[in-house]
Amino acid sequence: MADIATGYLSISLDKDSELNISAVDEIINNLENNNHFTYCGPDGFDAHFNEKDKTLDLDFCGRWSCNSCWEWIENELSDAKDNKELNPEARTLLINSEIIGGSFDAVYSYMDRVTKKKGAKKLDIYYHTKLKSEWWEVLEIINAYNLNEGVSQNFGNNVEVTLSEKSESEQYLFKIEGGVGGFIVLYDKSDKEDHPQPVFFGESGFSDKLEELSIKEIIEGLESGDLEELDDLPESFHGTGELIYDLIGDIDEFFELEEEELSEE
Repeated sequence: MADIATGYLSISLDKDSELNISAVDEIINNLENNNHFTYCGPDGFDAHFNEKDKTLDLDFCGRWSCNSCWEWIENELSDAKDNKELNPEARTLLINSEIIGGSFDAVYSYMDRVTKKKGAKKLDIYYHTKLKSEWWEVLEIINAYNLNEGVSQNFGNNVEVTLSEKSESEQYLFKIEGGVGGFIVLYDKSDKEDHPQPVFFGESGFSDKLEELSIKEIIEGLESGDLEELDDLPESFHGTGELIYDLIGDIDEFFELEEEELSEE
C-alpha cells in the first residue's frame, strides 16, 4: 500500500444564492464513495455541513499525496463536457464556492495548500518547499544556533528545542523533543565553506546517561571508542517528518505556487 496523505477542505458556499441542500448532499455522497478521497478506507473520511454558515468541512485521505483529489475537483470545475461525476446543480454550487484546503504526508515529507476564489474553475496549488530539508538547515531556519545555552524553547506546533551546550570551537549540542519523541545531535559549524556537519546523533529517552553527556565527553568518548562513531544521521530518526512538519510546516513563505504535478515515485 502506498503512503497515505491526510487532506482537508473547507468549502464556503455562495451566501447570496438560495441553498440547494440536495446538491450539497450529492457532493458529500460523491466524495464519500470516491477512491481518491477514501484511500485508507471509509473511516478516513468525515464531512460536516454547517447549514447556517453555508460551509462544508471535509477530512479525508489520499494516495501518496492528495494530488489526485485536487485533479478530480478541477475536472468537475472545468468546462470539459466528458467524465463529470457531479450533476450540473452540484457542479455550479462548487464553482460558485470559495475553497481552502491542503494535504500532508509525514513519511513522504510532502505538504500543500489549495485555494479557489468564487467563480474560478481551477485550484491554486501551493507546495511546501522546505519539508525535505536536512536537520542542520531546519535549525538554521528557526535560528536555533543563536539560542541561549541550556534554555529550552518551543517552536511551531509544540516542538521543544534545547541548545544544551555550545563550545568555543563552534560545536553545538541540541536536544529536540516533540509528540513523536526526540533525539540529541552534536553539530560542528567550524567549516565556513560548508554547512554544519553532524558529529554525533542518538535518540533521546533511551539513556539518561547519554543525554547528560557534555560536548567534551562526547568527543572523548568517540575518540576512545566508548561511544559509537556516527552511523545514522539525524534524518534517520523515525519521527523526522512529523517533527519538521510541526516546526516549519505553517511558515507561509515556504509555500510556492507550482504548475507541475509531483511524481508519485
